[in-house]
Amino acid sequence: MKKSFKESIAKFFEEPTRDLLKDILKNNIGELENLDFKDEWPQFSKVAKHILAMANSGGGVIVLGVTELQDGTFDACGIKNVLDKADIDKGIRSFIPEKIEYEVLDFSYEASEYPKLIDKCYQVIIVNDIPESIPFISMADGDGIRKNSIYFRRGTNSEEVTYKGLQEILDRRLKMGYSLFPEFDLIEHLSQLKVLYEQIQRYHYQGIGTALSILTNSIYGKRIENPLYPKEGFDEFIVRMIDAKKKRIEAELDLKRFT
Repeated sequence: MKKSFKESIAKFFEEPTRDLLKDILKNNIGELENLDFKDEWPQFSKVAKHILAMANSGGGVIVLGVTELQDGTFDACGIKNVLDKADIDKGIRSFIPEKIEYEVLDFSYEASEYPKLIDKCYQVIIVNDIPESIPFISMADGDGIRKNSIYFRRGTNSEEVTYKGLQEILDRRLKMGYSLFPEFDLIEHLSQLKVLYEQIQRYHYQGIGTALSILTNSIYGKRIENPLYPKEGFDEFIVRMIDAKKKRIEAELDLKRFT
């Protein structure tokens, strides 16, 4: 049953239909790492924490309209307060980064071969997996959530990340083939750096007429080094990068000789 239940969740994640949700509600065996149940809408800050945790843990589904009973089982009682999707997004977005993708879907059952669902409504949040952008960091403080924190799923709980958990998130990003660093365009970066260097003079000149003093150097003016100029000039930086690249290439060649 557990395997088939997980398969139902996977199918629903790919194609969220009323029939697949019915199967989840009918056969549910409780919450899982990628499945969370809520009876009604909690505060948006708490919902945002679950969305962050799922986004950092491979995505997931949050079903609103299912309550946990005292014996630990779950009852598909339906949601009493169906919220407007625009209000939901407005309440959640202040806590999560823009890159997180989630969708809120409405489901209602007027007739069903599973009588328990008749005349009941459910709202479902589907959180997409975007491994190239993890880890996602919370954007604001709120009830149950702290600004600049990373959350992930540990079992059926959404918790603030530990060192081990962060390593798992980063390892998953790398295993999916995504670098931990943004794409690096060498030519663009060097061009921008050169423009910045051109905005500051390396030397000041004391003498008659600044422009004339610069042209004639020490004849008409005394050259004084600008204390605000970077200690390493642009040309010196380029030379140092060339030397560093040569050493990297030599190291790679040496490594290949012994492999």
